[in-house]
Amino acid sequence: EMVGFITDELKNAGNNYFYKSRLCVVLGEIIKITGLNEDIIDYIYSEVRSLKDISECYVSPTKKTYLRVLIEALAKSRDERLEDIFIEALDLDCIRNKQFVITSIGKVGQSVDAFNVVYNYMDDTGDERPEVFWALGKIGSREKQSPLDISEIEDVTDYLVDVVKNGCDAYVLSPYNALY
Repeated sequence: EMVGFITDELKNAGNNYFYKSRLCVVLGEIIKITGLNEDIIDYIYSEVRSLKDISECYVSPTKKTYLRVLIEALAKSRDERLEDIFIEALDLDCIRNKQFVITSIGKVGQSVDAFNVVYNYMDDTGDERPEVFWALGKIGSREKQSPLDISEIEDVTDYLVDVVKNGCDAYVLSPYNALY
């Protein structure tokens, strides 16, 4: 009931992004227990898709904060149905800081596709590298309900083991997060 109420409030709050952000914080705590319903999944798809062709300069800082809080809150559910929409969010021009999206993909990612999308940020010169290592470790983790077949990510795991072995990363401890 509460998830439905919050979803309705999010839909009806218009441009009050501060209020929406606060609702998302509460939602994130609730869905860790209750899980997600289709309404909230449809809602985030529509929110992300509404920003698809909008450049960063046309999105207000409060809306960017709201989108970050929404994605982080929903990632707490660890619901694999969010994987595709988080991957879409990673491509949004209006999101310059990709760390929170990469971390969120790590929480919900279950596929080789998600693993590869995150891995593509490994060579990026941005500040995402620690989050990339963490997300790769989570997506490829044996603790997942449906772990990835190691043969599908073997090339990457060999590289990660080499990075850890050689300690050649600028973020000294971050590679260790990739190996669970």
